[in-house]
Amino acid sequence: MIMIADGGSTKTSWNIFNGQILQKSFETEGYNPFYVTEEHIIKSLTSSFGADFNFKGVSSVFFYGAGCEGDKDYILKSALAVVFPNATSEVHSDLIGAAKALVGDGSGMVSILGTGMNTGLMKNGILSQQIDGLGFYLGDEGSGGYLGRKLLKKYARTDLSKDISEKFQTTYGLLPSQVLKNFYDHPLQNKYAASFTTFLYDHLYDEQIARIVEDGFNDFFKNVITQYKNYDRYDLNCVGSVAFVFQNILKNAAQSHHVSLGKILKSPMDGLSSYHFPDYFPSGA
Repeated sequence: MIMIADGGSTKTSWNIFNGQILQKSFETEGYNPFYVTEEHIIKSLTSSFGADFNFKGVSSVFFYGAGCEGDKDYILKSALAVVFPNATSEVHSDLIGAAKALVGDGSGMVSILGTGMNTGLMKNGILSQQIDGLGFYLGDEGSGGYLGRKLLKKYARTDLSKDISEKFQTTYGLLPSQVLKNFYDHPLQNKYAASFTTFLYDHLYDEQIARIVEDGFNDFFKNVITQYKNYDRYDLNCVGSVAFVFQNILKNAAQSHHVSLGKILKSPMDGLSSYHFPDYFPSGA
């Protein structure tokens, strides 16, 4: 069996192949090594796959995940070696996964806009330039965490209209005075903040809400994308739930910064599966 994993901070999608045939698709929690330990990953994977799963029958694992870069990828490699003892494992960043799904071994700018944000410039399948996204606390402009954090800040400071504020309180049972404690008490603050993008989407008709999303994307282009050398010569290809759901606003922000958008995918999994198995065709394709 060969396994392909697309891991975000919130969830990990898995495709299991037997030969060239897709045998199973399912999801587990996210395994960003900046936020979870090797022990947690081992326990979670073992539990999620279940006692009946043939762990020793896995020959290869291709894991593309958030936070799997620099000196952090060893956490995933070590965990995978324990859970799948007979498998050779490759661990790459979620950005490389997005690039393989979006442009394959070609060229172009790629971005992840989901719970977090990452970007890079690919040339012939090789990452040639990358501007650090800086993570949730210092950057992640345009991401779900970034947009949710902006919404929480406005709500906590009672800076939203009375109508929207009341709808927020009704939806989440959360008072402005409780935001600070709830936010900092949460073990995964990036996921907590990103969870409020649902409220943003449901209330885009409101000018204040729409402006939060617009401002978040404008920050993304101003602080990140336009900092790439010759950025206006390449299409920007995006993957992630935030890019997909808010793509009309994303397109407007791109146009105002003289950036051309290419592909926008909700998930990279079908593209990754096609990259590793060229004869793979997703259902409905």
